[in-house]
Amino acid sequence: MTTTPLTAPPSAPSARRRWTVLAVCAMSMFLVGVDTTIVNVGLPEIGRGLGVTTHGLAWVVDAYTVVLACLLIVSGALADRFGRRRVFQLGLVVFGTASLACALAPSLGLLVAARAVQGIGASMLSPVALAIVVNA
Repeated sequence: MTTTPLTAPPSAPSARRRWTVLAVCAMSMFLVGVDTTIVNVGLPEIGRGLGVTTHGLAWVVDAYTVVLACLLIVSGALADRFGRRRVFQLGLVVFGTASLACALAPSLGLLVAARAVQGIGASMLSPVALAIVVNA
């Protein structure tokens, strides 16, 4: 009679941890989606504050949207290669830092650049958050 050593199977995350992961991922997706709406609502005030025409304000919205759309697949591939959690955390840091830079931007050029960086962070959050939720 042979005995096999008892090894514990990998433990599944607790229900509390799964709900926390879901809440964090849902909030990140909410931030990515609502960011464009908030900026669109605030465009008239941004234009008055920076003394910018409508043509300049279009870049404030487009810089974020174009960069986000272009980097979604790249960010998903980076998450597969370097780890979903690592890319998600980096996306949160980049998005948050760029949001602060947007709030403090003294000129249109810096605002557009900060919005582009914000799009980079957002592209790291969208596909990765969905993958994290599926695994949790």
